[in-house]
Amino acid sequence: MTVIDWPLDINGRIEGSPFLSMTSVTAGPGLDGDEQIVGRENGVWEVKITTGKLIRETIPVWRAFIHSLRGRQNPFRFKVWNSFALPISGPIPDGGICIVAADAPAGSTIINLSGYSGENINPGGYFSINDFLYEVQSNASGVVSFLPPLRMSVAVGDEVKISGPTILLRLSNDSDGRAYPTGMRYAAPVTFTAKEVFQR
Repeated sequence: MTVIDWPLDINGRIEGSPFLSMTSVTAGPGLDGDEQIVGRENGVWEVKITTGKLIRETIPVWRAFIHSLRGRQNPFRFKVWNSFALPISGPIPDGGICIVAADAPAGSTIINLSGYSGENINPGGYFSINDFLYEVQSNASGVVSFLPPLRMSVAVGDEVKISGPTILLRLSNDSDGRAYPTGMRYAAPVTFTAKEVFQR
């Protein structure tokens, strides 16, 4: 498995926002009509990505990128739009990168963050650690509750990205991402779906 970086020359945006897909099972309602539903603790991020219009110079770049993924074999690193995560417009004091302030085990849903960004990130904002994406549920001066649970343990000093958090994704289908040039001068935006990758 080789992680491929999203090409700098290609504008890509997530349609709507990342969706944390959950799975639940049930045996159905009992005689009294009650139904017990058991959910999986971990959700999986799913996204729908659309590129900008591809032009003569970027069509070959896109084609090379899609072919380098080899269908669903190789994941790609994607930066998530996170503009409203902080209560500030303009330069961010710490550049949108903070650090973990206390060790936390895998499976935890609470983390201590230090630095301006960590202490002020808004509910609904995203942050990433080691290309794993998380969504803030609440924040009390850097004590942050979030979902999904930590994919792996973190230690004091680990870097946390709030400005430009990243996630590893894999195409949902091997044939996704095809561009259809018109006379090799331009191609319509390409839309495809992708799912979170857990392997590191």
